[in-house]
Amino acid sequence: MLRSALIHGKDFRQHDKVAKMHRIDLPNFDREPPPRSDIMSIVKQYLKTKPACKVTFTLSAEQSQGARQVAVVGEFNAWDQQAHLMKKQKNGDFSLTLTLPVASQYQFRYLLDEQHWCNDEAADSYVPSPISYDHNALLQL
Repeated sequence: MLRSALIHGKDFRQHDKVAKMHRIDLPNFDREPPPRSDIMSIVKQYLKTKPACKVTFTLSAEQSQGARQVAVVGEFNAWDQQAHLMKKQKNGDFSLTLTLPVASQYQFRYLLDEQHWCNDEAADSYVPSPISYDHNALLQL
């Protein structure tokens, strides 16, 4: 029945009715999936008035693993572990916005509770760290 509905050009409403009758889960193409709270994100907003970009780093509550403090540490702050502490949001996520020069790339990592390092899964790329066997996340502007 599903196959004939598709072959004969039935619209998705008919398709949905048939799917409900047969208890089949179909994707909903009319809306976007809800955002996942278990991922990291980097949002870039390029400024029109000067060669700079506002970069918002977000580390979810789940990814922060119960940390009380999270810092963004990288080449943009000379790897200073206290220079850019992220703000904890009401939902438990950590967030920080920085304005950085464009036409540059920066290695960075997150530092949780001044002990544990982690990379951002949303980084543009990864490069080997010059001081350990780990890789650093790379932000390209």
